[in-house]
Amino acid sequence: WGDVRGIEDGRRLILGFGIGADRQPTPPERASEVEFSFTPVEGGTWVEVEHRGFSHHGEQAQAIHDGMNSTNGWPMILSELRRAVRRIDKGL
Repeated sequence: WGDVRGIEDGRRLILGFGIGADRQPTPPERASEVEFSFTPVEGGTWVEVEHRGFSHHGEQAQAIHDGMNSTNGWPMILSELRRAVRRIDKGL
C-alpha cells in the first residue's frame, strides 16, 4: 500500500501512499506522498503531516483528497495514533 521514500533519523519520514479511492493498492508511480515531520517540544513531540501529490492518483485524485480530508481520513487516523501512543506511554 506504499513504500518508504525517505528518512531523516528522528526528524522526518516520507512514505508513498499507494491506496486508491476504492481502498485497493495502486502501483508506486500512481501513489501520492505523505511526509511526517517530528519536532521535539517540552513534554513530547510535535508531529506535522503533509499529504501531497494527489495528482499522481489520476482520475481518483479528488476522491482520495476528499476522503483523506474527511472526518474518516487523516483526522481519524491521527486521533487513533495519538490514542495508541498515549496507551504506550502509560504502559498499557
